[in-house]
Amino acid sequence: MNIEEQITERVEDSLQQFTPQLREWVESHVIRPRSVAISKDPDGKEYSNIWLVTDHTGNNDSSYRVVYDQGKKSFGLEVTLKNGISWFMGNYGEFTKAVEAM
Repeated sequence: MNIEEQITERVEDSLQQFTPQLREWVESHVIRPRSVAISKDPDGKEYSNIWLVTDHTGNNDSSYRVVYDQGKKSFGLEVTLKNGISWFMGNYGEFTKAVEAM
């Protein structure tokens, strides 16, 4: 199983743990995971590749997006700062924890 399939499986396994309203939001914002470069610091000096798991749709978006850190096998959050830098805020563990931290 490749990394995209692993992430998708973990996300799907988590869906039953959400309230119906939160589950609806997740299902409408989850994407096919894709690798993106995200800054590890808010100044944009150090970037690394990480997997984007949710994205903005233009409808009921959060300021944050859920990402997956393959090295740590952990979900976390990303936010785009006012200076335009896509910043990795850190790992939260399981997908449910990352979504609830939004």
